[in-house]
Amino acid sequence: MNGSSSHSSARTTPGYSKEANQMFNDTLDGLSLRTPATPYRALIIDADERFAGEYAALLEDVGISSNLLTDPRQVLVAVSDFKPDIIIADTDMPGFSGPELVATLRQDNDYVELPVIFLFDDTDSGRQPAVPGLAGVDCMTRPVNPAHFSAVVMARVKQARHVNRLVEGLRKALKEKECRLSAMEHHAIVSTADAAGTITYVNAKFCETSGYRPDELLGKNHRIVKSNYHPSEYYEELWSTISDGKVWQGELCNQRKDGSQYWVESTIVPFLDDDGLPCQYVAVRTDISNLKKTEAELIIAKEEAEKTSRAKSDFLSSMSHELRTPMNAILGFAQLLEVESDRALTHLQQESVHEILKAGHHLLVLIDGVLDLAKVEAGHLDVSIEPVGLYDVCQECMKIITPLARSRDINITWDEERFRNLVVRADRTRIKQVLLNLLSNAVKYNREKGSVTIYCAHLDTGQLRIEVSDTGAGISAERQVELFKPFSRLGAENGVVEGTGIGLHISRQLIELMEGRIGVESEPGIGSTFWIELVSDSIPDVETTGTEYMDYTSSPNRLPEALSTVLYVEDNPANLKLVSKLFMKLTSARLYTAHTPALGLELAKVHRPDLILLDIQLPGMDGYEILRRLRAQDDTRHIPVVAMTANAMPKDIERGLSEGFDEYLTKPINVPRFFETMERILATRLTSEGKQ
Repeated sequence: MNGSSSHSSARTTPGYSKEANQMFNDTLDGLSLRTPATPYRALIIDADERFAGEYAALLEDVGISSNLLTDPRQVLVAVSDFKPDIIIADTDMPGFSGPELVATLRQDNDYVELPVIFLFDDTDSGRQPAVPGLAGVDCMTRPVNPAHFSAVVMARVKQARHVNRLVEGLRKALKEKECRLSAMEHHAIVSTADAAGTITYVNAKFCETSGYRPDELLGKNHRIVKSNYHPSEYYEELWSTISDGKVWQGELCNQRKDGSQYWVESTIVPFLDDDGLPCQYVAVRTDISNLKKTEAELIIAKEEAEKTSRAKSDFLSSMSHELRTPMNAILGFAQLLEVESDRALTHLQQESVHEILKAGHHLLVLIDGVLDLAKVEAGHLDVSIEPVGLYDVCQECMKIITPLARSRDINITWDEERFRNLVVRADRTRIKQVLLNLLSNAVKYNREKGSVTIYCAHLDTGQLRIEVSDTGAGISAERQVELFKPFSRLGAENGVVEGTGIGLHISRQLIELMEGRIGVESEPGIGSTFWIELVSDSIPDVETTGTEYMDYTSSPNRLPEALSTVLYVEDNPANLKLVSKLFMKLTSARLYTAHTPALGLELAKVHRPDLILLDIQLPGMDGYEILRRLRAQDDTRHIPVVAMTANAMPKDIERGLSEGFDEYLTKPINVPRFFETMERILATRLTSEGKQ
């Protein structure tokens, strides 16, 4: 067997790493007669080259390569160059004895474990005792027995090779451990304490972080850095955990020597004695002061953002109220003039009223649009995603947009049957708002006697695409990017078509809130196609009855003959005057008015009206408090109360209805809806009381 065949016989264990297999093979080398990949090496030191040659020949027969040295004083150089597994030397060489040779080797830590076999003549037995007793040294007499000599040397080199591997592994492990400890020392705050909590060790990071010197910490209890930031129960739970032999992990606020505080993420590990009781605690901590500072700053920033958000929300509500209050008078009196039947208006007056209503409604749309935009960009606009049938939505949109289309002789077409079973995941109100905006634009910016087409198709992505196409002037590619910017009308602001320039911007925000997409394809001179894509749903039994579109344009005076009484509590003189004039149309209803909350409550108690109209923002007492007091009295508890207010934000309406108002009418007053509400509530009230 020789070294050249060692690789062919090496074993590879499936499922194990290269390093694991190498360790397995190395272990076999040390425990068997197998020839290693690197041949064993012996350094033979003898002044007599003849003897040295004989020993080398014997070792060569068993696969051990040799190197000969005649001058023992060169042993360190030879060992460094040849790296032998064993040294075989004459014990008594000229000018250099065996013990001197060993002493020279052992000066270098790398050769402390290097085995040495000394050879001496059997006639020199008197000198033999001078060598034994030295670590790793054996003695053999000459002439040697070839088999015994080869066996002993082979045993020693195998043992040496095995020990060297173990030592090398230990050195490597120790080095890795030292690297890990060094890294931890630079990063972590480390300390140990005895069973009583007395500090027995601290690293440099502990001192650097706490501001204490090592001598100020050693022998002290860990309470030296206690800040008392946490309640006593927190520290008691910590000590109870580690006293039971369990690991404790958590955050601690400690105190430096200068009194300032710092935060650490701490892990305390108890080490147990033979009885299972803690004998030592090792604590490893990470300084998280910067993280806690950042968290505190984020909390403050969040609170400030919420405060700003609340202020913006309050501003929007206030702005809505303040803008709608004067608009109520403008549109209310204009509508009143429009429906006056006792004295006809001249053609010029009718045109003037029409222009007032037209401008007022445009301003109201602008107010609603700006407030909607502000809510979207402030993140206050919520959507309720649910399955929505497109047939219902399109039918409602068609009823609203058809009169506008007819006025311009524009034909709108859509495949009603195709839309009947199409369902998308969206907010019903908001998808209707978007479609109305697209249809309104398609009509307004179309050519006279043009056409509008609504089309829908399923996409491979699982979405449903709705397209609104027109035969308008079209939009150039370079200007299409401006379409969805707020207040951008692409020059239409100089034309006769009214608009705010924020409808498409809001539409994009709404569609994205509903997890969809919106876009446009247009060609100048041909027309434009605006499209939206929403997630398709598949509900087979979607109801398609829809909500009937009600047009209250007929005479409102349909109340029963029995006399009804209505109380209106309002502090704004213009609003009082407007409602008073509206009630002149209701000949069977008597109106009482109160300009203060106290007067309103008194009149309600005395007259017990059939209906109370109540403003929300009143001096000294708001409408909600008035409502609560009305509900608390037996005489007024069952009287229907309708809010009539300029607080028209969705959250205002939601709150009003949840507080107990029977209806919630917003200003500016929609006269047809006002009459319809009065008729319905009073008729129900009179029927329940048997006055009909």
